[in-house]
Amino acid sequence: PGNEETVKIGIVASTAHPQVDYSKGNNAKTPYAVSPQQIVNYVSCHDDLCLTDKLAISMPESTEADRIKVAKLAQTIVLTSQGTPFIFAGEEVFRSKKGVHNSYKSPDDINAIDWNQKKQYRELFDYYAALIDLRKSHPAFRMTTAEEIAANIRFDKVKTPLLISYSILNHANGDAWKEIKLVFNGSD
Repeated sequence: PGNEETVKIGIVASTAHPQVDYSKGNNAKTPYAVSPQQIVNYVSCHDDLCLTDKLAISMPESTEADRIKVAKLAQTIVLTSQGTPFIFAGEEVFRSKKGVHNSYKSPDDINAIDWNQKKQYRELFDYYAALIDLRKSHPAFRMTTAEEIAANIRFDKVKTPLLISYSILNHANGDAWKEIKLVFNGSD
C-alpha cells in the first residue's frame, strides 16, 4: 500500500500526466521522459535478484502458487504499460537464480535457464505469451507521444489501497477497441 502512484508513473512511461502525482512516487519526483520511447519498464533484470527470487524473499510465507499470481500481476502491468516492456530471460518459466543477487561470476547451475521448467510452468508461459500477443495486437498499449498518453489514459478515482483502475480511451493510437479497461488488484 502506498506505492500506487509509483505504478501509475510506470503505466504512463514517466511522462507528464494530469492524474499522476509524481511527488508520491518512489523515484523521480517529476516526469522525466518526454516520450514513452525513452522508457523501458521491467520488474527484474540480470542485475540483482530475478523476479522469482525477489518474490520468494519478499513473500517468505507464501506458496509458490501465490508467487506465480504476483508474477503474473507484475508482468501484466509491465506489458500493458506505455513504454518498452522488458522481461528478463526465463521469467516465463519461473526461472530462479537460487537467490544470487549478482550472478555474473556464477556458474551455469545459477545462470542457465532450465528449459525443463517450461513443462512444469506451461500455464505461466502461455499467460506471458498471451500478454505479448495482446500488446502486439493493440496499438493502444504502444502510444508514441506523451500527449497521446495524457489525452487517452484516464485513471479512475479509487480509494482502495493496492487497487489501480484506468481506461485507455478513444481508439488510442488507432486501436480497433474504443476503450480498454485495466484493473490491477495487488491485494490478496
